[in-house]
Amino acid sequence: MSDKLKKEFDETIDRIKREIESLSKRIDEYMEKGDVYRAYRAWRDGVLDSLKILRKALDHVVENIKEINVGEEELKDFALHIRDSVRDIINRIEELGERIRESRGRRHIHVWYTFKPFKHVFHGIAGAVDLTVDRILDSVEELVDNIEKALEDVGKKVTQVISVRIKEQDLEIIDKLVDAGIFKSRSEAIAYFARKGIEASKEWIEKALEQAKKIKELQDSIRKEIDQYREDEEE
Repeated sequence: MSDKLKKEFDETIDRIKREIESLSKRIDEYMEKGDVYRAYRAWRDGVLDSLKILRKALDHVVENIKEINVGEEELKDFALHIRDSVRDIINRIEELGERIRESRGRRHIHVWYTFKPFKHVFHGIAGAVDLTVDRILDSVEELVDNIEKALEDVGKKVTQVISVRIKEQDLEIIDKLVDAGIFKSRSEAIAYFARKGIEASKEWIEKALEQAKKIKELQDSIRKEIDQYREDEEE
């Protein structure tokens, strides 16, 4: 086995691990402030950067591994080493993502992401005894492709509010705004205030509710007059 090729690959893996460790500290800082959205974005962007580095390393291995003058068994050992190294990186990525997911219940307003785990992708190449070098490397590269695509697809929808929890007193305000016809539904109001913030919109809310109250009073007054008119007609 070419010590140089293995050394270059291992150096890349170590670099990615350091990047993930640094990313972990940034995410902790965001989550301490209750900023789950920024923690998620940092996680997603950091993972994509790490995967680009990993893809370059894998491409380099694929281009050079067949030129190494060693036996098939040694080649397969190296390929398995690559698989296990990549699996370790994916585990670290998933653990970070899970920390963000678990933090969603700590704040009154939060968003969370939906993300399928990647561990199952390794099952097909985990313990088989008839693995070839090509199959191992192809599977690892396919995994990286799938993760990159999944993250990019999620990124396109990242501004969509998937789940939001609101304090009870704020929910009452939202329901009043919906009842007044200012918002079509509770979900529409929640999506709006998840971006703007209820506290920041306090003055606007008070004016809107006051106007809505006047409109309702006018509607009630007109309705009473109509009801009275109908009663008089019936007499």
